[in-house]
Amino acid sequence: MKLILLVSPLCEVALRAAVIARKVAKDLDIEFEEISVTEERGEKLALRLRVTLLPAYIIDGKLVHQGVLEEERLKEILTSQGERP
Repeated sequence: MKLILLVSPLCEVALRAAVIARKVAKDLDIEFEEISVTEERGEKLALRLRVTLLPAYIIDGKLVHQGVLEEERLKEILTSQGERP
């Protein structure tokens, strides 16, 4: 499983969310990548997934949430995604 977090370097909230996401991914032993929408790759990903709010949480290529998630809620989402066949 891989968690990607789309962020903007201009958004303090998104950058704080990245700290939480990084910690949760480490705790759950999940691959994590933080991508800025100011990079070409991040911009293309945001456009393809129709992201309208940052941070945006992408699990295994699917947009699962836009906006800040608290640590416990992110853990719940990641755990439930891991249980799917």
